[in-house]
Amino acid sequence: METGVEVKQRLISLDTLRGFDMFWIIGGKNLVLGLLVLLRFNSSIINAVEKELSHVGWDGFNMFDLIFPLFMFMSGVSMAYSIIHKKNKGVSTKLLHLKSLKRLFWLVLIGLSFTLFKFQLEKIKLYNVLFLIGMGNYIGGLIIIYKKKTISQLCWAIGILIGYYLATYLIPYPNSVFGELLPGNHLAGFLDQNLIPSPMYMHVFDPEGTIRVIPASVMCVLGALIGKHIKSYNEASLRCAIEVFLIGIFTMLIGWLFSFFFPIIKSIWSSSFILYTAGISMIFLSLFYLVIDVYKQRWLGFFFIPIGMNSILIYAAIVYVNFRYTANYFFKGLGTFLGGDWEPFLTAFGVVLFEWLLLYFLYKKRIFLKV
Repeated sequence: METGVEVKQRLISLDTLRGFDMFWIIGGKNLVLGLLVLLRFNSSIINAVEKELSHVGWDGFNMFDLIFPLFMFMSGVSMAYSIIHKKNKGVSTKLLHLKSLKRLFWLVLIGLSFTLFKFQLEKIKLYNVLFLIGMGNYIGGLIIIYKKKTISQLCWAIGILIGYYLATYLIPYPNSVFGELLPGNHLAGFLDQNLIPSPMYMHVFDPEGTIRVIPASVMCVLGALIGKHIKSYNEASLRCAIEVFLIGIFTMLIGWLFSFFFPIIKSIWSSSFILYTAGISMIFLSLFYLVIDVYKQRWLGFFFIPIGMNSILIYAAIVYVNFRYTANYFFKGLGTFLGGDWEPFLTAFGVVLFEWLLLYFLYKKRIFLKV
């Protein structure tokens, strides 16, 4: 995913929110939990926070389940400042399509590299986060590229969500149990097992596999529509922040109502999950937009912006580079010396620190991975 557009066009709040989102992936969870333990918070509070910072087993929603869809939503918002902006400047749909194909190729290739260089054929894994991001971005991008009117783009998004709902419940497959959605009984899992052979994260299905790329693309489309709305204002506006917030509340409500027919299940990116998390994503964006862009409190983004500006790079880096080894070298001894709960906290702190120092160095040198 291309993380950079022209500086004068950037939504600083978007970079900040992306950095906030990535923070939880690159070590923020362990850091926060370690800090709560160190500060002797009540165990019920720690358990509640730990629950929200964990994925649900199947149906339902914890805040940690927002990380991936929020990232997809933000990549859609970026389309308003890249694809739609270029369309308005007269760039051909063919060229925009080729750029989308290039982005897809590099994201899938980077994702494959996580297992490809083990040189063990049975461990090469196609389905991964970058595969889903790449395919979801590509499909969502095609809707934005080839459908000019907002109402048409919205109709495609709604049509995909309804179509996915109907397909999940109505398309039969071998050994299926009609009307039930269980980890071992759903269309997406059947396709994961039979469409393209790949090691599956959850054994009977893969949460980043096959058909999920279609509903995931709707996150990008909804993000692009919100991005267009924000971009329609000549400058950051309180009114715009309130509008995005209210749209988010409405979308979240629709997702919750839809869940009575199609439960909120992250593992299959159910239509209700898409709408529910899209609504929360809009709320988050509206709040960051209000503080960072409207009230211009950009100092609050100091920590998160370097992370958000190189999100794909740091995601790959935590696979390629053992930051924990470096953190242990510098902080483990100190943690042991201080005793108590210092060691897990300082280790988590060290991991985030060295990741952030790398990103800050790249940020100051204006080096960004643009895929």
